Amino acid sequence: MHDCITIWQGMRDTQLYSPAQPPLTTGRHRYSISDLISILSSFERGKGDAAMVIHHIITGFCWGYMLAMNFAYTFACVGCLCEFTTPLLAIRWFMALTHLKSHNLYIVNGLVILVGWWVLRIFIFVGFFGWKIFIFHSTGLLTLRDAPIVLVWAVASVLQVHWCQKLTKGFAKVVHASMQKSA
Repeated sequence: MHDCITIWQGMRDTQLYSPAQPPLTTGRHRYSISDLISILSSFERGKGDAAMVIHHIITGFCWGYMLAMNFAYTFACVGCLCEFTTPLLAIRWFMALTHLKSHNLYIVNGLVILVGWWVLRIFIFVGFFGWKIFIFHSTGLLTLRDAPIVLVWAVASVLQVHWCQKLTKGFAKVVHASMQKSA
């Protein structure tokens, strides 16, 4: 709960970054590395894994950089919020693997993923931080120390928008097929 309160305080304050809290950042860094190892162990080029590898490499770098420099706590908290969609994606993968795509829970799960993705990853991560970076850039408050975080944000934002487009099209396809099946 403390982390959520800190996120909202960080969104209201005038600082782009606040001091990092090592347990959150260290845990997230370890997760990024272990997830990257998992992806590399079952890498399939056609499945979109290359983008996932890029994502996890820059994420691992970003978390390591925040730990080394001891800053960017608000950025770290929002990054963690984005990961709330990850278990839903795992459930969706499991449902597809066990041939449950025709089940209504598959559609509900897809809707929750889609809404979560748009809110957490597009509006908050891409939009909110893009706005904050723009404000800080236009007022001259960005420093050289901020450059790696801004670069990671830019690359991650492109990937988030790319995946959101795929999720939105996929959800529309599933809903359309479901509606035709019930008609």
